[in-house]
Amino acid sequence: MQKEDILILSIALPNRKTGGGVLDIETLEFLSKQYNIHLICVEGEAENKDKDISTVKKFTKTLEILPRKEKHTKILQRIKRLISTKPRFVNLIDTKKTIKSVEKTIEKNNIKKIFMLSCWPTVMLSNQIWNKVEIYTWLMNIEHKLFPNNTKNWKTNIYNTWETLRVKKWEKRVLSRIKNIATLTQKDSDFVKKFVNKKTVVIHPVMKPIETNRGGMRKHTALITTNMTYTPNHVSMNWFFDKVVPHLPGIEINITGLDQNNYLKNISDKNKNINYLGFVSTQEWNKLFSNTAIVINPTITGSGFQIKTMEAIRRGIPVISTSFSNQLGNVIPSSDNPKQFAELIKKYSNQNNSNNLDYSKFYKENGKKLLEFIRPLF
Repeated sequence: MQKEDILILSIALPNRKTGGGVLDIETLEFLSKQYNIHLICVEGEAENKDKDISTVKKFTKTLEILPRKEKHTKILQRIKRLISTKPRFVNLIDTKKTIKSVEKTIEKNNIKKIFMLSCWPTVMLSNQIWNKVEIYTWLMNIEHKLFPNNTKNWKTNIYNTWETLRVKKWEKRVLSRIKNIATLTQKDSDFVKKFVNKKTVVIHPVMKPIETNRGGMRKHTALITTNMTYTPNHVSMNWFFDKVVPHLPGIEINITGLDQNNYLKNISDKNKNINYLGFVSTQEWNKLFSNTAIVINPTITGSGFQIKTMEAIRRGIPVISTSFSNQLGNVIPSSDNPKQFAELIKKYSNQNNSNNLDYSKFYKENGKKLLEFIRPLF
Protein backbone atom coordinates (compact mmCIF):
# COMPACT_ATOMS: atom_id res chain seq x y z
CA MET A 1 0.00 0.00 0.00
CA GLN A 2 1.38 3.38 -1.03
CA LYS A 3 2.00 5.82 1.80
CA GLU A 4 0.33 9.19 1.84
CA ASP A 5 2.45 12.35 2.06
CA ILE A 6 2.10 14.61 5.07
CA LEU A 7 3.83 17.88 5.93
CA ILE A 8 4.94 18.35 9.53
CA LEU A 9 6.05 21.77 10.78
CA SER A 10 8.20 22.49 13.83
CA ILE A 11 9.82 25.62 15.22
CA ALA A 12 12.99 23.71 16.16
CA LEU A 13 15.04 20.78 14.91
CA PRO A 14 13.91 17.86 17.11
CA ASN A 15 16.54 16.61 19.56
CA ARG A 16 16.61 14.42 22.67
CA LYS A 17 17.83 17.10 25.08
CA THR A 18 14.33 18.35 25.84
CA GLY A 19 11.05 16.62 26.61
CA GLY A 20 9.40 18.29 23.65
CA GLY A 21 12.22 17.18 21.37
CA VAL A 22 11.91 13.59 22.57
CA LEU A 23 8.18 13.63 21.86
CA ASP A 24 8.84 15.13 18.40
CA ILE A 25 11.23 12.30 17.50
CA GLU A 26 9.02 9.55 18.93
CA THR A 27 6.05 10.94 17.00
CA LEU A 28 8.04 11.14 13.77
CA GLU A 29 9.15 7.54 14.21
CA PHE A 30 5.59 6.35 14.86
CA LEU A 31 4.03 8.26 11.95
CA SER A 32 6.81 7.32 9.50
CA LYS A 33 5.44 3.77 9.46
CA GLN A 34 2.20 5.09 7.98
CA TYR A 35 3.13 8.24 6.03
CA ASN A 36 5.82 9.85 3.90
CA ILE A 37 6.85 12.68 6.17
CA HIS A 38 8.09 16.02 4.85
CA LEU A 39 9.49 18.01 7.77
CA ILE A 40 10.19 21.72 7.74
CA CYS A 41 11.69 23.14 10.91
CA VAL A 42 13.54 26.20 12.12
CA GLU A 43 17.11 25.78 13.28
CA GLY A 44 17.33 25.34 17.04
CA GLU A 45 20.21 25.72 19.49
CA ALA A 46 21.24 22.07 19.73
CA GLU A 47 24.91 21.29 20.34
CA ASN A 48 24.89 18.09 18.27
CA LYS A 49 23.20 19.36 15.11
CA ASP A 50 24.69 16.73 12.80
CA LYS A 51 23.59 13.92 15.11
CA ASP A 52 20.10 15.39 15.43
CA ILE A 53 19.80 15.70 11.64
CA SER A 54 20.92 12.10 11.22
CA THR A 55 18.27 10.94 13.70
CA VAL A 56 15.45 12.92 12.09
CA LYS A 57 16.37 11.82 8.55
CA LYS A 58 15.65 8.20 9.51
CA PHE A 59 11.96 9.08 9.72
CA THR A 60 11.47 11.72 7.03
CA LYS A 61 11.25 11.66 3.25
CA THR A 62 12.45 15.25 3.03
CA LEU A 63 13.93 17.55 5.66
CA GLU A 64 14.39 21.30 5.38
CA ILE A 65 16.00 23.30 8.18
CA LEU A 66 15.51 27.05 7.99
CA PRO A 67 17.77 29.56 9.78
CA ARG A 68 16.45 31.80 12.50
CA LYS A 69 16.51 35.53 12.06
CA GLU A 70 19.91 37.18 12.43
CA LYS A 71 20.83 37.25 16.10
CA HIS A 72 21.40 40.56 17.86
CA THR A 73 23.54 41.19 20.92
CA LYS A 74 21.99 40.14 24.24
CA ILE A 75 21.18 43.73 25.17
CA LEU A 76 19.45 44.41 21.87
CA GLN A 77 17.58 41.10 22.15
CA ARG A 78 16.24 42.03 25.56
CA ILE A 79 15.18 45.49 24.44
CA LYS A 80 13.47 44.05 21.37
CA ARG A 81 11.63 41.45 23.44
CA LEU A 82 10.40 44.03 25.93
CA ILE A 83 8.99 46.44 23.36
CA SER A 84 7.60 43.84 20.94
CA THR A 85 3.90 43.00 20.88
CA LYS A 86 4.69 39.58 19.44
CA PRO A 87 5.78 36.49 21.43
CA ARG A 88 9.49 35.64 21.47
CA PHE A 89 9.19 32.58 19.23
CA VAL A 90 7.36 34.58 16.57
CA ASN A 91 10.17 37.13 16.50
CA LEU A 92 12.78 34.40 16.02
CA ILE A 93 11.27 33.16 12.77
CA ASP A 94 11.75 34.76 9.37
CA THR A 95 8.14 34.35 8.28
CA LYS A 96 8.66 35.35 4.65
CA LYS A 97 11.30 32.67 4.05
CA THR A 98 9.42 29.96 5.93
CA ILE A 99 6.17 30.68 4.13
CA LYS A 100 7.91 30.36 0.75
CA SER A 101 9.43 27.03 1.78
CA VAL A 102 6.11 25.69 3.01
CA GLU A 103 4.31 26.76 -0.17
CA LYS A 104 7.00 25.15 -2.32
CA THR A 105 6.81 21.83 -0.42
CA ILE A 106 3.02 21.79 -0.60
CA GLU A 107 3.06 22.37 -4.34
CA LYS A 108 5.86 19.92 -5.12
CA ASN A 109 4.44 17.02 -3.06
CA ASN A 110 0.73 17.71 -3.49
CA ILE A 111 0.30 18.12 0.26
CA LYS A 112 -3.31 18.24 1.37
CA LYS A 113 -2.87 18.50 5.14
CA ILE A 114 -0.39 19.84 7.66
CA PHE A 115 0.32 18.38 11.09
CA MET A 116 1.92 20.28 13.98
CA LEU A 117 2.90 19.45 17.57
CA SER A 118 2.19 22.97 18.80
CA CYS A 119 0.50 26.09 17.56
CA TRP A 120 3.81 27.97 17.07
CA PRO A 121 4.38 26.73 13.48
CA THR A 122 1.25 28.57 12.35
CA VAL A 123 3.55 31.59 11.88
CA MET A 124 4.94 29.62 8.91
CA LEU A 125 1.57 29.74 7.11
CA SER A 126 0.20 32.37 4.76
CA ASN A 127 -3.52 33.02 4.35
CA GLN A 128 -3.32 31.12 1.07
CA ILE A 129 -1.99 28.04 2.87
CA TRP A 130 -4.66 28.29 5.56
CA ASN A 131 -7.31 28.24 2.85
CA LYS A 132 -5.66 25.53 0.73
CA VAL A 133 -4.90 22.77 3.27
CA GLU A 134 -6.35 21.39 6.48
CA ILE A 135 -4.39 22.20 9.63
CA TYR A 136 -4.27 19.59 12.37
CA THR A 137 -2.55 20.47 15.63
CA TRP A 138 -1.63 18.19 18.54
CA LEU A 139 -0.91 20.62 21.37
CA MET A 140 1.98 19.60 23.60
CA ASN A 141 1.19 22.51 25.92
CA ILE A 142 -1.00 25.49 26.53
CA GLU A 143 1.84 27.83 25.63
CA HIS A 144 1.00 30.88 27.73
CA LYS A 145 1.08 28.73 30.88
CA LEU A 146 4.81 28.12 30.46
CA PHE A 147 5.98 31.48 31.80
CA PRO A 148 5.63 31.39 35.61
CA ASN A 149 6.14 34.68 37.45
CA ASN A 150 7.00 33.06 40.79
CA THR A 151 10.66 32.30 40.16
CA LYS A 152 13.42 33.49 42.51
CA ASN A 153 14.56 36.05 39.92
CA TRP A 154 12.55 39.28 39.83
CA LYS A 155 13.75 40.14 36.31
CA THR A 156 12.53 36.78 35.04
CA ASN A 157 9.19 37.34 36.77
CA ILE A 158 8.70 40.70 35.06
CA TYR A 159 9.63 39.31 31.66
CA ASN A 160 7.41 36.22 32.08
CA THR A 161 4.42 38.31 33.15
CA TRP A 162 4.71 40.39 29.98
CA GLU A 163 5.41 37.34 27.79
CA THR A 164 2.36 35.53 29.20
CA LEU A 165 0.12 38.40 28.08
CA ARG A 166 1.66 38.44 24.59
CA VAL A 167 1.48 34.67 24.13
CA LYS A 168 -2.05 34.39 25.52
CA LYS A 169 -3.40 36.98 23.09
CA TRP A 170 -1.57 35.40 20.14
CA GLU A 171 -2.49 31.84 21.16
CA LYS A 172 -6.19 32.63 21.45
CA ARG A 173 -6.26 34.09 17.96
CA VAL A 174 -4.43 31.10 16.46
CA LEU A 175 -6.43 28.39 18.26
CA SER A 176 -9.64 30.08 17.19
CA ARG A 177 -8.53 29.61 13.60
CA ILE A 178 -7.43 25.95 13.78
CA LYS A 179 -10.30 23.57 13.07
CA ASN A 180 -8.77 20.31 14.26
CA ILE A 181 -7.12 20.24 17.68
CA ALA A 182 -5.87 17.45 19.93
CA THR A 183 -4.27 17.81 23.35
CA LEU A 184 -1.98 15.60 25.43
CA THR A 185 -4.14 15.84 28.55
CA GLN A 186 -7.75 16.16 29.62
CA LYS A 187 -6.79 19.21 31.67
CA ASP A 188 -5.55 21.02 28.56
CA SER A 189 -8.59 19.85 26.60
CA ASP A 190 -10.92 21.36 29.22
CA PHE A 191 -8.95 24.60 29.08
CA VAL A 192 -9.17 24.86 25.27
CA LYS A 193 -12.94 24.36 25.52
CA LYS A 194 -13.21 27.37 27.86
CA PHE A 195 -10.54 29.42 26.09
CA VAL A 196 -11.80 29.26 22.49
CA ASN A 197 -14.98 27.17 22.83
CA LYS A 198 -13.64 24.19 20.86
CA LYS A 199 -13.77 20.48 21.55
CA THR A 200 -10.51 18.59 21.27
CA VAL A 201 -9.39 14.98 21.09
CA VAL A 202 -7.24 13.84 24.04
CA ILE A 203 -4.25 11.77 22.91
CA HIS A 204 -1.52 10.94 25.40
CA PRO A 205 2.10 10.79 24.12
CA VAL A 206 2.85 7.90 21.78
CA MET A 207 6.26 6.64 22.83
CA LYS A 208 7.29 3.06 22.13
CA PRO A 209 7.79 0.69 25.11
CA ILE A 210 11.33 0.05 26.31
CA GLU A 211 12.16 -3.28 27.90
CA THR A 212 14.12 -2.68 31.10
CA ASN A 213 16.09 -5.15 33.19
CA ARG A 214 15.39 -4.33 36.84
CA GLY A 215 17.86 -6.86 38.25
CA GLY A 216 20.18 -4.10 39.46
CA MET A 217 17.46 -2.03 41.14
CA ARG A 218 18.55 -0.50 44.46
CA LYS A 219 16.07 0.45 47.16
CA HIS A 220 15.99 3.98 48.60
CA THR A 221 17.05 5.49 45.29
CA ALA A 222 15.19 7.93 43.06
CA LEU A 223 15.79 9.49 39.65
CA ILE A 224 14.78 12.91 38.33
CA THR A 225 15.26 13.89 34.68
CA THR A 226 14.95 17.60 34.01
CA ASN A 227 15.92 20.60 31.89
CA MET A 228 16.69 23.69 33.94
CA THR A 229 16.60 25.99 30.91
CA TYR A 230 12.82 25.43 30.96
CA THR A 231 11.36 27.85 33.53
CA PRO A 232 8.52 25.60 34.85
CA ASN A 233 11.18 23.00 35.71
CA HIS A 234 13.20 25.62 37.56
CA VAL A 235 10.21 26.61 39.69
CA SER A 236 9.35 22.97 40.32
CA MET A 237 12.87 21.98 41.34
CA ASN A 238 13.04 24.98 43.71
CA TRP A 239 9.88 23.66 45.39
CA PHE A 240 11.27 20.13 45.55
CA PHE A 241 14.60 21.16 47.09
CA ASP A 242 13.08 23.67 49.52
CA LYS A 243 9.94 21.83 50.62
CA VAL A 244 10.42 18.09 49.97
CA VAL A 245 14.11 17.19 50.29
CA PRO A 246 14.30 18.14 54.01
CA HIS A 247 11.87 15.24 54.63
CA LEU A 248 13.97 12.72 52.68
CA PRO A 249 16.95 11.67 54.82
CA GLY A 250 18.55 8.50 53.51
CA ILE A 251 17.08 8.70 49.99
CA GLU A 252 19.69 8.87 47.22
CA ILE A 253 18.46 11.22 44.50
CA ASN A 254 20.15 11.13 41.08
CA ILE A 255 19.44 13.99 38.68
CA THR A 256 20.18 14.14 34.96
CA GLY A 257 19.58 16.79 32.30
CA LEU A 258 20.58 20.31 31.35
CA ASP A 259 21.67 22.62 34.15
CA GLN A 260 21.53 26.42 34.19
CA ASN A 261 24.07 28.65 35.93
CA ASN A 262 25.35 25.59 37.85
CA TYR A 263 22.13 25.50 39.88
CA LEU A 264 21.92 21.68 40.11
CA LYS A 265 25.67 21.31 40.53
CA ASN A 266 25.68 23.67 43.51
CA ILE A 267 22.73 21.87 45.13
CA SER A 268 24.50 18.55 44.62
CA ASP A 269 27.74 19.85 46.13
CA LYS A 270 25.91 20.90 49.29
CA ASN A 271 23.83 17.73 49.79
CA LYS A 272 25.48 14.32 50.08
CA ASN A 273 22.23 12.52 49.08
CA ILE A 274 21.82 14.44 45.80
CA ASN A 275 23.94 13.55 42.78
CA TYR A 276 23.80 15.77 39.71
CA LEU A 277 25.13 13.68 36.83
CA GLY A 278 24.75 16.16 33.98
CA PHE A 279 23.46 15.28 30.52
CA VAL A 280 24.38 11.60 30.22
CA SER A 281 24.65 9.24 27.25
CA THR A 282 21.66 7.12 26.22
CA GLN A 283 23.43 4.01 27.51
CA GLU A 284 24.09 5.57 30.93
CA TRP A 285 20.56 6.99 31.05
CA ASN A 286 19.02 3.57 30.47
CA LYS A 287 21.27 2.13 33.17
CA LEU A 288 20.08 4.78 35.64
CA PHE A 289 16.45 3.91 34.91
CA SER A 290 17.21 0.21 35.37
CA ASN A 291 18.84 0.71 38.76
CA THR A 292 16.57 3.29 40.35
CA ALA A 293 13.74 2.25 42.66
CA ILE A 294 11.45 5.07 41.50
CA VAL A 295 11.28 8.11 39.25
CA ILE A 296 10.15 11.46 40.68
CA ASN A 297 8.12 14.06 38.80
CA PRO A 298 8.04 17.19 41.01
CA THR A 299 6.35 19.46 38.45
CA ILE A 300 4.08 22.08 40.07
CA THR A 301 3.54 24.49 37.18
CA GLY A 302 3.29 24.52 33.40
CA SER A 303 1.16 22.48 31.02
CA GLY A 304 1.08 19.29 28.98
CA PHE A 305 2.11 15.71 29.78
CA GLN A 306 5.57 15.64 31.36
CA ILE A 307 7.88 13.43 29.31
CA LYS A 308 9.80 12.51 32.47
CA THR A 309 6.71 10.53 33.48
CA MET A 310 6.48 8.88 30.06
CA GLU A 311 10.14 7.82 30.18
CA ALA A 312 9.42 5.97 33.42
CA ILE A 313 6.09 4.32 32.64
CA ARG A 314 7.22 3.06 29.24
CA ARG A 315 9.97 1.22 31.09
CA GLY A 316 7.59 -0.12 33.74
CA ILE A 317 9.19 1.93 36.53
CA PRO A 318 7.09 3.41 39.38
CA VAL A 319 6.58 7.17 39.31
CA ILE A 320 5.85 9.47 42.23
CA SER A 321 4.25 12.65 40.95
CA THR A 322 2.69 15.86 42.14
CA SER A 323 -1.09 15.83 41.76
CA PHE A 324 -0.70 18.83 39.45
CA SER A 325 1.26 16.83 36.88
CA ASN A 326 -0.48 13.45 37.31
CA GLN A 327 -2.46 12.84 34.12
CA LEU A 328 -3.22 9.16 34.77
CA GLY A 329 -5.14 9.19 38.04
CA ASN A 330 -4.79 6.31 40.50
CA VAL A 331 -2.12 4.61 38.40
CA ILE A 332 0.44 7.09 39.76
CA PRO A 333 0.81 7.84 43.52
CA SER A 334 0.70 11.61 43.83
CA SER A 335 0.34 14.58 46.16
CA ASP A 336 0.95 18.33 46.08
CA ASN A 337 1.62 18.40 49.82
CA PRO A 338 5.41 18.38 50.38
CA LYS A 339 5.34 16.06 53.42
CA GLN A 340 2.91 13.62 51.80
CA PHE A 341 4.98 13.73 48.61
CA ALA A 342 8.08 12.83 50.63
CA GLU A 343 6.24 9.98 52.37
CA LEU A 344 5.25 8.51 49.00
CA ILE A 345 8.87 8.67 47.86
CA LYS A 346 10.06 6.90 51.00
CA LYS A 347 7.34 4.26 50.80
CA TYR A 348 7.71 3.29 47.14
CA SER A 349 11.51 3.54 47.05
CA ASN A 350 11.58 0.83 49.71
CA GLN A 351 9.61 -1.69 47.63
CA ASN A 352 10.24 -3.95 44.65
CA ASN A 353 7.54 -2.39 42.50
CA SER A 354 6.65 -1.87 38.89
CA ASN A 355 3.97 0.64 37.94
CA ASN A 356 0.37 -0.53 37.66
CA LEU A 357 -0.13 0.62 34.08
CA ASP A 358 -0.52 -1.82 31.20
CA TYR A 359 1.78 0.22 28.98
CA SER A 360 1.45 -1.99 25.93
CA LYS A 361 -2.30 -1.34 25.94
CA PHE A 362 -1.74 2.37 26.68
CA TYR A 363 0.65 2.67 23.73
CA LYS A 364 -1.64 0.87 21.29
CA GLU A 365 -4.73 2.85 22.32
CA ASN A 366 -3.08 6.25 21.99
CA GLY A 367 -1.32 5.24 18.77
CA LYS A 368 -4.71 4.29 17.33
CA LYS A 369 -6.17 7.62 18.46
CA LEU A 370 -3.34 9.52 16.77
CA LEU A 371 -3.79 7.69 13.49
CA GLU A 372 -7.56 8.20 13.59
CA PHE A 373 -6.93 11.89 14.28
CA ILE A 374 -4.87 12.19 11.09
CA ARG A 375 -6.41 9.65 8.73
CA PRO A 376 -9.63 11.60 8.06
CA LEU A 377 -7.35 14.22 6.50
CA PHE A 378 -6.74 11.94 3.56
